[in-house]
Amino acid sequence: GAAAEEELPKSITAYDDYCAETLTPFIAACAAIGGDANQCAEVVKEAWDAQRAYLLMASKCKKVTGPDCQNLEPFKAIAAALQKANGLRLGRNFINHEKTVKEGL
Repeated sequence: GAAAEEELPKSITAYDDYCAETLTPFIAACAAIGGDANQCAEVVKEAWDAQRAYLLMASKCKKVTGPDCQNLEPFKAIAAALQKANGLRLGRNFINHEKTVKEGL
C-alpha cells in the first residue's frame, strides 16, 4: 500500500546496491557450483538480510529509548544466521568455503 511505500534512507539504498553488486553474484556462483555451496549462500543471504533489517531499524531511531529501537527481532535474526553458519558441516571439498563463511560473518 501507499503507507508501506515510504522512501528508503540513502544508507539502505546504498546497502541494497552493494548487495546487488556483491551478494547476488555470490549467490549465483554458489548455485552454479551446487551442492554444499548452496548452504553457504543460504547462510550468507540470511545474515545479510538480517543486517539490512537492523540497519533499517537503526535508521528510524532518533533515541536509543525510542519505540523503533525496542524491536529486538533484527538482533535475533542476525544471531540465528550466525548460529546457522557455525553449525555448517560441509563436505571435505567445501571446507575452505565453510571456514570463509564462518569467518566472514
